[in-house]
Amino acid sequence: MNKKRPRWLRWLRWLAIFISCWATVVPTLLALRIRHRVLSAVAAAQSVRLEEFRGGEVLTKVELTSQQRETVRRALPIVPDIGLPGMINLCFVPHHRVVTRDTAGQESAFTICFGCDEARVARGAIFMTPFLWRSSLRRLFTDHQIPVRGLGEYSTLVLPASAGANPGG
Repeated sequence: MNKKRPRWLRWLRWLAIFISCWATVVPTLLALRIRHRVLSAVAAAQSVRLEEFRGGEVLTKVELTSQQRETVRRALPIVPDIGLPGMINLCFVPHHRVVTRDTAGQESAFTICFGCDEARVARGAIFMTPFLWRSSLRRLFTDHQIPVRGLGEYSTLVLPASAGANPGG
């Protein structure tokens, strides 16, 4: 005897499928769009540099050669992501960025906060860093001798008088 399931149970199943898709498809598409924006800027850039900063002071910076730019692509792999779209923490205090400069001299930045694992492209919206990007982004900076410090370390960090004196060049 084949019993038909109650209607509410069928609706509940469809709702669960919809929420599962929403929590994977939307964050994955967002990550792919952001990856495309960042890598397009890197590919078209005249120069690319990694920076650690505090406020307006650049603490550490490394100019990437054209061969080293590949490390930025590897730090942003094509991977699925899971999350609730639009959910962010309220503590976005970034200290790391990938800065690109185009042939017209315009700069754009992919800014990352490793304290809350959030990021922003240019002046766009803040978003949760895709889970499988987090370790590779940290490695991108540490492999180029740019430290990833805890948020508390930046408030107590004492710089030598010469540090940050020439942040632009």
